Amino acid sequence: MILAAVAPEVWGQERLLPIRLGRVLFYPSVTLSSFWDDNVENVNEEEPLNGPISSQVLGIQPALRFELLLRKSSAKLTYKGDFRDYSAQALKDLGGASHFLHLDCHFEAASRLRVDVAEHYVDAIAALLNAGVGGEFRYGTQALKSNETHLVLGWDVGPIQSVEVGGIRNNTQFGAGPTASFFSNYSSDSVFLHYVFSNGPQSQLYASLDFQSVNQTRLGQANLPNQYQTRSLGAGYRRASSRDLTNEIRVEYSTANFKEGLGTPFRGVTLEADMSLRPTATNQFQVRLRRAPLVSFFNSSAYFVNEMVVMNYGHALSRSLGIELSVGAQNNVFSDAVQVADSTDPLSPSEGRRRHDHILVAGLSGVWHVSRSMDLNFGYRFDRARSNIDAQCTLSKCFGARYGVLDYDSRTVQVAAVLGWQ
Repeated sequence: MILAAVAPEVWGQERLLPIRLGRVLFYPSVTLSSFWDDNVENVNEEEPLNGPISSQVLGIQPALRFELLLRKSSAKLTYKGDFRDYSAQALKDLGGASHFLHLDCHFEAASRLRVDVAEHYVDAIAALLNAGVGGEFRYGTQALKSNETHLVLGWDVGPIQSVEVGGIRNNTQFGAGPTASFFSNYSSDSVFLHYVFSNGPQSQLYASLDFQSVNQTRLGQANLPNQYQTRSLGAGYRRASSRDLTNEIRVEYSTANFKEGLGTPFRGVTLEADMSLRPTATNQFQVRLRRAPLVSFFNSSAYFVNEMVVMNYGHALSRSLGIELSVGAQNNVFSDAVQVADSTDPLSPSEGRRRHDHILVAGLSGVWHVSRSMDLNFGYRFDRARSNIDAQCTLSKCFGARYGVLDYDSRTVQVAAVLGWQ
């Protein structure tokens, strides 16, 4: 999972033709991977009890992709499995299977009506929805189940104008695991309205209005904020010059308010941007930017403001070899100050502080296109996080020891072979 998508950078290489099942195209593949992480659970090395756990992870990841392409409609169904085994004795019971299912459909229901439907289901043992890095899936040991449904209706109201109405429903539940106490189940419902102006065959400007409701379940924490609503008004620009070269920028003014009146409201400008550029046939740049409130699982904060920038540079060294360099930085500011029950609470040294994190991620990855049916991937990733939150040990053998509970360094090395259709 640490590898960036560098395979598309090795341009000009022929791939296996898909297997045809009537009108359906079938792309089966399997990935055999081995990687080593010196801090699997992102623990501070000064943690007085267990400390970081390093482990080698062996994995098999089968993938089945089906595509149905009609004259004006399409559907794509993708299943990915992830079967892993940890070498570290402390993590032996955490291995197993994760499942990822994605369905994306596009229908031209009438001459002016478009319908897009997407369903994303995750049942993961070896993946962590890590709030510390902006809500993205990355390697970890926390079990979770997540189901997200998207529905978008588009209606052309003129030669260059259209209206888009859509909604997103998400439900995420965390299972038992070493870090289960840090998470709370949550659900969210979002609706949006876009008024779109086409200023070219591949580019559009749009005005946007969004509404989202978030509900969390914090067992035994009734005095903490669990429900809030966000409203956003803004504008965006998007352009798709090719299938793998897209650009979209959206700037909005957003607010977040709590139903119970327990949390601190949010007011401010938010930004989402994903920009790609291919200046030559062998080089590609990608920049991702974000400033937005995201769901938090930490103590009294129901959300945190995530400021993120990620830059990727891909270069095709030859027709069969490509590399990619990735650098990312994040700044997270949580909504409310830490609350503790009494002096025996591990977070007592940080009572009254608002959590503030700085995160740095850097990686180098590459792909060797050995043949039409085989790729060899390799990669290295470094993660560093620093926070202002301290904790103290309350057990007798380490009583009073303090450490930065959210500080960590992590290094990961991976090699993988991808066989089949891609």
